[in-house]
Amino acid sequence: MESQETASAPQGQSEQEASSLGSRLMNVFASPGEVFDELRRRPGTPTNWLVPVALAIVVGVVFCFVIFSQPNIQQQIRDAQEKALSQKVQEHKMSQDDMDKAMAGFEKIVVPIMKIGGSVGAIFITFVRLFWWGLVVWLLGRWALRVPFPYMKGVEAVGLTMMISVLGGLVSLLMIVSMGRINAGPTLAVTIDHFDVANKSHVALAAANLFNFWFVGVIALGLAKLTNTSYGKAAVWTFGCWLAWEALLIATGLGQMAM
Repeated sequence: MESQETASAPQGQSEQEASSLGSRLMNVFASPGEVFDELRRRPGTPTNWLVPVALAIVVGVVFCFVIFSQPNIQQQIRDAQEKALSQKVQEHKMSQDDMDKAMAGFEKIVVPIMKIGGSVGAIFITFVRLFWWGLVVWLLGRWALRVPFPYMKGVEAVGLTMMISVLGGLVSLLMIVSMGRINAGPTLAVTIDHFDVANKSHVALAAANLFNFWFVGVIALGLAKLTNTSYGKAAVWTFGCWLAWEALLIATGLGQMAM
């Protein structure tokens, strides 16, 4: 009887220490260390990543529909498309008539495609980002820091951290709408007058986003807590992987996924 009471005490204590999902989602901003300490101690909870992913998808879809409905943004995209098509006409890769037809269908065809395609892309990228970063955290714990933990623990840590991306999406949305510029946001690209997504230096500046740095910094803290190692060591590995990945995406022309 005594041994049973002794064994049940820590379990009861652990249950009392469990925080609500809402607290975990909010504490990622205020005290992420406590969130990851609890994550390390307790069994896996799928809602730790399902709910943030759902929120990120909602914000991403709203972002696409609101942004691509702004007249200023539509005009900027139209100007960029017209410039690209004019270049093809000059190089005799397209006739002027074909260009005129393409531009005539901009509002009826291109804008709806951008809204729908952007929304689908937001859903896809959200899941890719979740499981890709979960893999990175898991591999760094297992091979770099020599402290293995379950893959889904890494996914949960990334999922909770994605609340920062949710906030970042809302901030970017408000800045773009208020400033009327597609490159407005908490990034170095806000200093560019005529942003060109095909320009790798412009994309690199857009990737230098305050919320990206915050996201990676908190991911590093999650890795440190899951492996019980120093934050400095975890941060070196995490930021190193992030910088290498961003450079690869930009170099290969997939820079939009780095933004």
